[in-house]
Amino acid sequence: MRRSRKIDEFEVRGVADRLLPYELSQPDPVGHDEHVDAELVERAVRLLRFMPRNQPRERVESLLSPNDPVKGRHAVDALIKAALATVDSRGRLQRIV
Repeated sequence: MRRSRKIDEFEVRGVADRLLPYELSQPDPVGHDEHVDAELVERAVRLLRFMPRNQPRERVESLLSPNDPVKGRHAVDALIKAALATVDSRGRLQRIV
């Protein structure tokens, strides 16, 4: 005996109209931390956009600030805090956005 499967179909209307009151804004990667250089954070975002995925965090930090590793570390920390990147268990940085 064969049963016919009827696929449920539904349609959602007015989603765009319901979302209009909400503002779409970019997250502020720098925040209020005085240790973070905003220019370095912007460079980090650009760098992650064009680099291959799964780069070691230390490599990204050294590319951002080769003469001051602490500044590079703070910039990468700001990216992670702003949810623009994540670090996996192997210490590799991945872009989220």
